[in-house]
Amino acid sequence: APKHQGSFEGKFGDHSVWHVYTLVLRNSEQQVLAIKVGYSNNPESREKAYNNPMALEVTGLRWQVDRSEPVASEDAARQIEQAVLAEFAEHQLNSNGEILVGPKPLVVAAEM
Repeated sequence: APKHQGSFEGKFGDHSVWHVYTLVLRNSEQQVLAIKVGYSNNPESREKAYNNPMALEVTGLRWQVDRSEPVASEDAARQIEQAVLAEFAEHQLNSNGEILVGPKPLVVAAEM
């Protein structure tokens, strides 16, 4: 995957710490529906961005940071993200390859 460039919920740039993270999508009964694997210098901002269009009050759906592992560089974070996604390739959504359906969050987190 290419490096982040330009702006998206802020500017990407040099940060002292990057995180490889998982967001878990749960319904109102706390059932796991999907897992998003990504990297960012601020996973909580990614959680907020994914939740903005969800209308929790109506849908009962919410993304939550499940695991966040700090790494020293954006390159290292991207490499780990891509390795995890490759390991679970058969579970990726066609519409968004960073979202997995099927595996348990703990299994994905252990792969990180």
